[in-house]
Amino acid sequence: MKETFKMKQTIAMNEEYTYGLLTEDAASIPLTGVKVTGDIFGRSARVKLQQTFTNRESKPVEAVYKFPLPEGAAICSFEARIDSRLITGAIEEREKAFEHYDEALAQGDGAYLLDEERPNIFTLSVGNLNPGASVLIEIEYVTLLEMEGPKVRFYLPTTISPRYIPADQPEEDGMPEDAKLHPPYADEVPYGLTLLLNVHNPGHLKRIESPTHPVSVSMNDKPYQVSFSSEEVKMDRDFILYLESKDTSLMRAYRHITNGETFIQLDLLILKEKLKKDAEDVTELQDTPAEIVFLIDCSGSMQGDSIQEAKKALGIFLKGLSPGTYFNIWRFGSTHESLFQRSVKYSDDNLNKALSYLDRMQADLGGTEIFAPLEAIYSQVMPVEGDLPKDIILLTDGEIGNEEQVLDLARRHPPVRVFPVGIGAGPNEFFIRSLARNSRGACEFIFPGERIEPKVLLLFPKIREQTLTDFEIRWGGQYVEQAPAMPFFFFDRPQTVFARVKAKNRSNNEITVRGNIEGVAKEWTVRVENVESETVPIPTLWARERIRDLEENRDLLDRNGSQQRMRKTKHRNEMIVNLSKTYEVLSRSTSFVAVEDREEEDKTKGELVLRKIPVMVTAGWHGIRSRGVLSMAYKASGPFLSESVMFGISDEDATASFPGISFGIGRTMYERSEKPRRDPKTDIVLSILALQKADGGLELSPEVASLLNLEIKEIRSLAKEIEVKKETDTFLLLSTAILIRILETRYAAARSIWEGVVRKSRRWLADAIAHSKPTLHGKDLETWIEEFLRDTS
Repeated sequence: MKETFKMKQTIAMNEEYTYGLLTEDAASIPLTGVKVTGDIFGRSARVKLQQTFTNRESKPVEAVYKFPLPEGAAICSFEARIDSRLITGAIEEREKAFEHYDEALAQGDGAYLLDEERPNIFTLSVGNLNPGASVLIEIEYVTLLEMEGPKVRFYLPTTISPRYIPADQPEEDGMPEDAKLHPPYADEVPYGLTLLLNVHNPGHLKRIESPTHPVSVSMNDKPYQVSFSSEEVKMDRDFILYLESKDTSLMRAYRHITNGETFIQLDLLILKEKLKKDAEDVTELQDTPAEIVFLIDCSGSMQGDSIQEAKKALGIFLKGLSPGTYFNIWRFGSTHESLFQRSVKYSDDNLNKALSYLDRMQADLGGTEIFAPLEAIYSQVMPVEGDLPKDIILLTDGEIGNEEQVLDLARRHPPVRVFPVGIGAGPNEFFIRSLARNSRGACEFIFPGERIEPKVLLLFPKIREQTLTDFEIRWGGQYVEQAPAMPFFFFDRPQTVFARVKAKNRSNNEITVRGNIEGVAKEWTVRVENVESETVPIPTLWARERIRDLEENRDLLDRNGSQQRMRKTKHRNEMIVNLSKTYEVLSRSTSFVAVEDREEEDKTKGELVLRKIPVMVTAGWHGIRSRGVLSMAYKASGPFLSESVMFGISDEDATASFPGISFGIGRTMYERSEKPRRDPKTDIVLSILALQKADGGLELSPEVASLLNLEIKEIRSLAKEIEVKKETDTFLLLSTAILIRILETRYAAARSIWEGVVRKSRRWLADAIAHSKPTLHGKDLETWIEEFLRDTS
């Protein structure tokens, strides 16, 4: 039976836990500007976020502003500047902080409160802001930057996309989830964002670029300075900055000693190619038989380029699967369905069925509901005796508010890994990364202007290969608190682990890393460098990672490395609060609170007016265009379905239901706000990969031959001249050999995209050559191809 869905719009300021329809007069919005400054040191960053509030009204106000930060940020400082006064915030247990804040309001003093609603959503309350008064709120955080190959990725979210919240989502402390997560929304706001980043030690950098914003890079002095090309930008999309290095350090460790405690940061990067070259006993990392399930978001917001690129990427992905793999395709929106009743064995026939299903697939399933299809996939039983490892590839641009429900589902099925790909200008970074982290998978993000296919294909090698097992780090201490407690690794992807160590000997300058690869024991020794400068905030980052282990209910390790059960919830919360207060790092269980003691004549008197600060709707989010402020609280009577509200209704119906809001009904409302940038080289690589056959081999087509400046007739003619010892398809043999060699020589820079996908064809080619011993014009096939491509290039 089809369920019904509702979207609720709230316009009353005095309605509890709802959002106010603010006036279009900028004076009613006390936030006047947001400024971000920061320092980047290699893979770490220290960032200051400044928010200026000014009350231009005749009454005192309480301003409430919801804003995002990176989910891995360790917020370590909270200050309020009023004229020449500096009020420093302190961390308190959440309820106590609320009490201090309320008491200060009641006494007419200034009060400032910072709460964490999610690891990437925060609420700032500025209380008793008198008429004509201004306050500058400064929030400082440190973070470890992600790496994508040789690129360090600085990420700054700027907006909170509306999120799906199931109707049965329980309230916490009497407050609905939508009130916690959703600010009022607007198409324009009277404040913008300015940026200034200092990039230290830039000598190792090859390139600095942003796929999301035009930036200016000043290289006259060191450090380099990065700012927006315009003085101020709109806060309607996340900011990404890539810092590409000339070289990549594989393994390194830093030690910082403070207040009698020793902290270590260990960076690990195991390169697959280097491992194969350095170890004679590990010659080829083998694929393991597995079940792979593709779960594709087919909600309305995926229409246009998003669904087309997703289909193309998955088609290439499917063609790269190995014989013996079981697979299935699911698609979801407000409902879900699968191609096969349960996963089937990979074959020519099943591949063709899958490709036909992809070809017919449309983004026509309404809204976004991730929990139900995931639960169905987890519960399915394999159609063969014995269990195979199961991996799920999830493509979604959906925003959800029931993250913990989905993450708990993933934790209850530990053998199943999820590889989520987040799509859009303001993805839910916390959900995407946490889903990967809690299922021991990996994730990718695709922002407007970036293509989907290359990012999806980066996941291919990770679902195919065995990685380190029996992993162990010997820190050289008597007692170690490691965070994360149970790290996991993928080849070619950096991983950082922190530890607080009670060392036997602080002069110990080596860490030993051990693990097994394909049953072969491996060991690495990492030199430890002492760091005295606070620019590498190791204690703070350790504390944040340790708190996250506790918040996400992941098992801890004792001093002997054995697993122990998670402490009871109450005790665990006490541990979080203690860590948060000791190391001054914000958590879900604590808040920053600052109180400004005022003289009697300066105290706030009279009625206090609540002003909820609107944020801009994320660029391209469902194509919604608004006039003034959208005051929406999204919650469903059944599973939430924001898109489906707009399906099958006219502009007139929508306007009648939501006066003052233009929804932009129609196909274009779902297309991404920016067309992905086309790269001819990437197009050619993807076209080559699309030629792969189920059992291996790359069969050259006339279209791809034209792209590569090859004559298909000439290749067919040359194939007939190949001499073989045993019968084989000489055209397929020649096509495969030529195309693989072209990928290796002309498109080596895109190796991370194509290498894992064509491994099946590499093996097919090696077997075919060993079987048939082909020669052409008296030369072995590989030598002939080398000369042929050199002559035709």
